[in-house]
Amino acid sequence: MNRLMQIVILSLMLLFQGPAFAWRNAPDATYRHQGGWQSARNEGISQDQAAAIISKRTGGRILKVSRRNDGSRAYYLVKVLLPSGQVKIYTVDAGSGEIR
Repeated sequence: MNRLMQIVILSLMLLFQGPAFAWRNAPDATYRHQGGWQSARNEGISQDQAAAIISKRTGGRILKVSRRNDGSRAYYLVKVLLPSGQVKIYTVDAGSGEIR
């Protein structure tokens, strides 16, 4: 009986290994990359990358980042506290990383 149980367990492990491997490598899967979630299809920049672009450019502290869509293009709204004390919102293109 012990041998039969080993065969059943091994068979189940092999059976479920394939779908899990296929899901992980699916083109629309998401993965953790440099501190943020990003599409495996590499569709532009992540939320964290948008924040880093604005932080580097302004020297300010990031308060909030949100992803939006205008129908044809995705973009991030990045709210930052500037060193002067002023709060400003920047728009970063999610595909190219360019500041609008």
